[in-house]
Amino acid sequence: MNRRDFITATGAIGAAVLSSKTFAQDKPQQAEADVHSFGRVITLAQERAKSPDKPEQYRLGGIFSDLTYDQYRGIRFRREADPIHAANANSQFGLDLLPPGFFYKDRVRIHLVKGGKAEEIVFDPGAFDFDPNLFDAAKLEFPDDVRQGLGWSGFRLRYAINSPDYMDEFAVFQGASYFRAIARDTLYGLSARGLALGTGGPGGEEFPRFTQFWIYQPEANDRSIRLEALLESPSLTGAYAMEIIPGAETVFLIKASLFPRKDIEHYGIAPLTSMYFFSPSRRAAINDYRNAVHDNDGLAMYTGGEARLWRPLCNPRDLQ
Repeated sequence: MNRRDFITATGAIGAAVLSSKTFAQDKPQQAEADVHSFGRVITLAQERAKSPDKPEQYRLGGIFSDLTYDQYRGIRFRREADPIHAANANSQFGLDLLPPGFFYKDRVRIHLVKGGKAEEIVFDPGAFDFDPNLFDAAKLEFPDDVRQGLGWSGFRLRYAINSPDYMDEFAVFQGASYFRAIARDTLYGLSARGLALGTGGPGGEEFPRFTQFWIYQPEANDRSIRLEALLESPSLTGAYAMEIIPGAETVFLIKASLFPRKDIEHYGIAPLTSMYFFSPSRRAAINDYRNAVHDNDGLAMYTGGEARLWRPLCNPRDLQ
């Protein structure tokens, strides 16, 4: 596929339905200099596509530089540091910012958009509580030279989807272009990605990354939340706009404009991804004491013809 053919794609992701369509290129809309808009994100992506990818170079410092799995899980965002509630205590949504370290080395810039103006949320290690059983309090100091190498690695969103008196985590954006969500009375399983490049190809897969987010401050009565993201990789850039509606079914309405840096042969729009090794019904020749090892054991689909389909997963020897 060449650059002219591969400019704009739009996908819609729901709790049980996935579809994607390709449209003509969106033209970046002109915006006032001090007003943020999706058109500005499109323009930014389009301009960056004109030059080679230049990932930000920095080094994690302090206690974030060598975290174990348990230590990373022992870092908790303080609810009183929630920037959405700081702006409006009556908002139905919450925002937790996620620390760097462990697998999450890429720094992500996150902005909060209020009244049309975007303000970057500056990384602050004071927004976290550190489990005293896992961290030496004497080492929880962050001089300026250490802070310069630190940044958020992503975020999670909260909403009272199960109980009116508790704001549940319902969506997470962290790592490359991965994001995932749950609906009422469900558990995490599938993850989605902004884009898949070279999946299963002989040259190896390329993982585009969300490098910036713009989250719109929800009003007190809003039942959905909007955000935008900048996607970057050696092969392309992209601008994404999302509206997320949590509830009995958590629905993502997604629009993306993509700008290739070079010709791209294999790509996936609105990809879903999971992990599967074996399940109780498909464990022939697997010597393992566990009953099952997977994030998902099947794919449930609800079609436009109101048919409900179930496709069990398997782990074939050869790539299909």
